[in-house]
Amino acid sequence: MHQTQTMRAVAVSHFGGPEVLEVHEFPVPQPEAGEVLIKVAYAGVNYAELMARRGDYHAQPTPFIPGYEVSGTIAAVGRMWKASTADSQLPR
Repeated sequence: MHQTQTMRAVAVSHFGGPEVLEVHEFPVPQPEAGEVLIKVAYAGVNYAELMARRGDYHAQPTPFIPGYEVSGTIAAVGRMWKASTADSQLPR
């Protein structure tokens, strides 16, 4: 399977309203031991992430990618992953 070096994601580049959401390119992260890399098909954004976008909740360095609730396909696995799950679908 061919893996690209970069990925596109909607990110918060600075705090504010919905207009601060912008598409950015990021390096594709490599999964660490016991982790998986998910090619996201769907992402949910909850109220805490809306507050974080405004800078009102757990301020994070910008840019950051909201959407911790995702569903997609496992693209890569880190060391010590017990099953062969590449290309498996995964909700989180």
